[in-house]
Amino acid sequence: MLKIFQRLRDAFGHGPEYYNGNLIQYFDDLFKQLENKLIDPQKAKLKVNELFATNQDLKTFFLNSYCDTKKNLKIIGSKVRLFNRLRFGIISLEENEYEPIHYHNGFISFQIVLAGKCILNEFDKISVKGKQVVFKPYENQLLNSDDVMLNFSKFRDIHGFGAIDGPVKILSIGKYYGLFGKFKFSINNRWYLDMDKKKQINKEFLQTFLIEEEEAYKKYSKIENFS
Repeated sequence: MLKIFQRLRDAFGHGPEYYNGNLIQYFDDLFKQLENKLIDPQKAKLKVNELFATNQDLKTFFLNSYCDTKKNLKIIGSKVRLFNRLRFGIISLEENEYEPIHYHNGFISFQIVLAGKCILNEFDKISVKGKQVVFKPYENQLLNSDDVMLNFSKFRDIHGFGAIDGPVKILSIGKYYGLFGKFKFSINNRWYLDMDKKKQINKEFLQTFLIEEEEAYKKYSKIENFS
């Protein structure tokens, strides 16, 4: 019963510890622009980068208010509608900790580095057939404070990232689709890739297989385990 209550609190952002600020409307509008192809993904990333780089008080607010935990993901705010949900959360990674490469479905998200450095590995999904995934890799990136990640169905919908040279704190702002953007019978999915089994199938594309979450974290939760 306690877990159900906590899930409801997280879904609806209920309680004094949950963030409910003007950024909800800002990102709601930006997500709609991306959905309707009114803004290029790279330009959207630049807008978010400029928002935080030119407003250090905003970054300090999140660092001081919500980054006092080692919990990997701390939900700090939500706005729920019938068929989607906006969710704010803080991702915390210790040095060398890696979030295994995964594919999102029914989801669009910005992640802003608040503190620390992280390595980012990004890919575009080409196809998923059963357990087999074909994807296109991009050059690895090193992200610093105020740098931004973006992933959704039309842009870098496969990614993984990890902390280097110390811990990293990341603000995650996502829009989930499906009934209330929350429940298991919606289209939300997070599928992990077995990168040890990847193979080149042509000049552009790689191929590998999906694996269960438990196996992914067992194999790839540290940067030195990923190649």
